[in-house]
Amino acid sequence: MDTCSKLRHVNVICSPKDEVLEVNCELETGRKIYQITIAKPTSESPPHGAGSFHDPAQHAVYMDRVEALFHS
Repeated sequence: MDTCSKLRHVNVICSPKDEVLEVNCELETGRKIYQITIAKPTSESPPHGAGSFHDPAQHAVYMDRVEALFHS
């Protein structure tokens, strides 16, 4: 028995405060609504694709962030 529903229609709406995207998915068997928080823009450039170890000072900043996640 195939329990997968086929996707019929998708509608994406930005909230009035521009903080959340609301994604409405219409399926054969019903509807699902997902709310996705929009990431706030940052002036920081993304890390280099090969890793942050090219710049030891920046690598230390990233690793401090990772450590902070483990201790929060």
